[in-house]
Amino acid sequence: MPVWWRHQYPPRLDVAIHTLKLAGYSFSKECVVSEPSCAPQRKKYYAKIPLSFEEQVTLLEKRGVVIDIPRDKVVFLFSQISYYHLEAYWFQFYDKKEEEHLFLPGTTFSQTWNVYCFDRKLRELLFHALERMEISIKTKFAYILASTYHSSHPLKEKNFLGKESAFAKAYDELKNEVGKSKETFIDHYKNACAEEVPPIWVAVEIMSFGEIAYWYNNVLLVSVRKAIAKEYGVLSDKVFGSWIFHLSYILNICGHHLRLWNKRMTIIPACYVYDHTLKKAWRQNTQEDPYASRKLYNSLIMIDYIWQRICPDEKLKWRNHLFELMEEYHIRTAEMGFPENWKTMDYWR
Repeated sequence: MPVWWRHQYPPRLDVAIHTLKLAGYSFSKECVVSEPSCAPQRKKYYAKIPLSFEEQVTLLEKRGVVIDIPRDKVVFLFSQISYYHLEAYWFQFYDKKEEEHLFLPGTTFSQTWNVYCFDRKLRELLFHALERMEISIKTKFAYILASTYHSSHPLKEKNFLGKESAFAKAYDELKNEVGKSKETFIDHYKNACAEEVPPIWVAVEIMSFGEIAYWYNNVLLVSVRKAIAKEYGVLSDKVFGSWIFHLSYILNICGHHLRLWNKRMTIIPACYVYDHTLKKAWRQNTQEDPYASRKLYNSLIMIDYIWQRICPDEKLKWRNHLFELMEEYHIRTAEMGFPENWKTMDYWR
């Protein structure tokens, strides 16, 4: 709506008007219907027109950015990395008093580019760690599951929690992946074996990290989940289950090249309270920072904690690369969730 009636009520219109009044609409004497304040706003058609790369640079200047590097270089960068993709890194530079997304006075293109470059290298650093972790967790999951059930095919309904329909859906998805796969090792299995899915140590190779998280969290025996978690220095299977889900979430962000460094997470890991140094370093929501637990900082602690257990000969290598990266780009670590005193915390020393 709105609907305009400028005539007398026709027969039976009283029923319609009564219904509209119950919904919050009001009527004038001329029977003009007004929308309630809670009524959804009408959607508008997208009115912006495409701009050339040169015009995009001009638009950025109009919004208040100082182009402090050769203009043709900015044009080239926009031709390789879209204006819209880069815009995700500009919000911290906006003048909050303006509604037109104007930049704070004195903002330079180099400042905005610096943040983008930092985030790109940060994702590369995390992707390197997550690759190692995904392969390790798949290996432990397959080995401990097969050893516990003394079976090459332990992915059976009786070994997992949840409704039959949930297991059937997950198992069907795995069968579909097997059917679609063009990997040589899968083709060899399909030509040689009669089972619907390959042995668990083969099946994990075509599972996504998110699928591993699902299967792990639904293993029936708590002892199995705890045995896997213990391999990474975690005594709580529930905490480790949340960690795997979060790792797959971070990996998905990295894989799609999305902004990460100051992102407010929608899937958060649980704090591992049995390690006191980690617990003290872990951020919880506070009145001053109600989203502290949703920032990247806790993710970095979790990744560093696991790294030290899967790479014992390079325990501090990953975190040192992280520190060097933050120092190189002079990033405001508070935006990532780092507390002011993080350098003095026992965990990071």
